[in-house]
Amino acid sequence: VKSYKTTLFPDDIVDKNYMLYLYLPNKTSFIYKSIIYLLSGSILFTLVIIIIFYFTTRIAFRQKKISEIKSDFINNMTHEFKTPIATISLATDSIRNPKIISDHEKINHYLNIIKEENKRMNNQVESVLQISLLEKDKFKINLSEFDLHDLIQKAVKNIQIQINERKGKLSVSFEAENPFVLVDETHFLNIIHNLLDNALKYSKEYPEIRIKTFNQNGNLKIIVSDSGIGIKKDDLVRIFDKFYRVSTGNIHNVKGFGLGLSYVKAIVTELNGTIHASSEFGTGTTFEITLPAIQVNNGK
Repeated sequence: VKSYKTTLFPDDIVDKNYMLYLYLPNKTSFIYKSIIYLLSGSILFTLVIIIIFYFTTRIAFRQKKISEIKSDFINNMTHEFKTPIATISLATDSIRNPKIISDHEKINHYLNIIKEENKRMNNQVESVLQISLLEKDKFKINLSEFDLHDLIQKAVKNIQIQINERKGKLSVSFEAENPFVLVDETHFLNIIHNLLDNALKYSKEYPEIRIKTFNQNGNLKIIVSDSGIGIKKDDLVRIFDKFYRVSTGNIHNVKGFGLGLSYVKAIVTELNGTIHASSEFGTGTTFEITLPAIQVNNGK
């Protein structure tokens, strides 16, 4: 229907038979044009509300997660410091025992315990300070030319005792023809030690760890893999976040502050490299480090 009519002055006593005719050739477009601005404003306002709600919810969940991570960090830090403090206290009380104070061998034993526990607390404090320096851009590395095969062997030697104690197996495969890279020796050793230490922590009864190197596109690839408990997908995307720790059901059954992998990624980035993690829950985890190799004149 495009035309309409109605009687004018229907309540008049004298019927004048006046009619009003209205013709709308484009009724649909006329209606749309009359409400388009109101409709567009309503849709836009609804979208703004939805977007604000989405970001508000996302921020709330993120804050909740940060709060949980902070709480876990404080709990872990308390636990990590409480154990050596208690050990030092017991060792001190033992030394003060009249029956022991005259036994030099036992005194030396307890003094060694105190020294080791003190060293342990100092290492924990140092790990926190290192991350703090990285955040403030006050962290300095001293780059030198190294054969990474030699450094990896040194790191393996340092952790081999722990692997043997758990009746584990560590295999090393050096396939890189050019293993020379500019790195900071101390921090590179820390990187490998952190990855090996994580492989031990999250491995099953008898850990199986593999290290492999090879060259690819002018880079040196370092692969550290294990056959441990693996990492769930939800955790895998956040393992390099500061203070984040993979949940294993008990926050104290695996030692640490959740700073190891954050530190590893920060150092690898400082060395102009990249690190990538892949894992299958229940099967194991693999870390792949890529560093730019350098050509060395070896006199050949």
